[in-house]
Amino acid sequence: MERIDDELIDTRALGPCDGIDLISQVVGKPDGRLLGHDIMMSRHHDVSEARSTLAAMAKVNKGRFTADTGADGKVLFLIGMRINSLLKVWRWMPVFVAMPRMISELMKNPDLGMRTRPRIFLSGRTILVWQYWESFEKLESYSRSSDRAHLPAWRAFNKKIRDNGSVGIYHETILLSDASVETVYGNMPTFGLAGVTGAVPAGKRGQAARTRLRGEDVPPAVDPY
Repeated sequence: MERIDDELIDTRALGPCDGIDLISQVVGKPDGRLLGHDIMMSRHHDVSEARSTLAAMAKVNKGRFTADTGADGKVLFLIGMRINSLLKVWRWMPVFVAMPRMISELMKNPDLGMRTRPRIFLSGRTILVWQYWESFEKLESYSRSSDRAHLPAWRAFNKKIRDNGSVGIYHETILLSDASVETVYGNMPTFGLAGVTGAVPAGKRGQAARTRLRGEDVPPAVDPY
């Protein structure tokens, strides 16, 4: 249990879709503590500062908000795995446990390029890790660095799994720009791209998606709030 701004939060109940909770709970956090929470604490010498950061992440922004400008050059990186042969645990477990090591490394070393806290989603046998990066160059550099966690895991997969079909891996790299992305968040904590560029009232960039995306002044389909 964590007390944040006089609100008692059971971190064990946050669920698999908040940061790296799902993986951290499965691979060695029997007490329910969040790996992402622990890493964040380790990055702040002042515990109160870390708690303030966590509180800001959980605070609901009441009303309609959008991500501020600043997406140019940023990267949305989707990466994950699918457990194709559920009973072949010895095949998919090494792939499964490799991800927390990478996320831990990236969160402890923000200069590597990952921006804001990653999110994890589970759908059936498929796990998706949703990340934002400062640039494609930093993402590529990290993926190819022999002294970082990703490349050894990548090589191990190619050596042991390759095309035997027991476990699948995937990624999608999306280059972002202010001219190609529009967002809206209604009564949400700071989330997604807004976690990178900042959240601003939707009216600042336009109440309609076309206005936010193309700058064309059109009335919204529903009354804004």
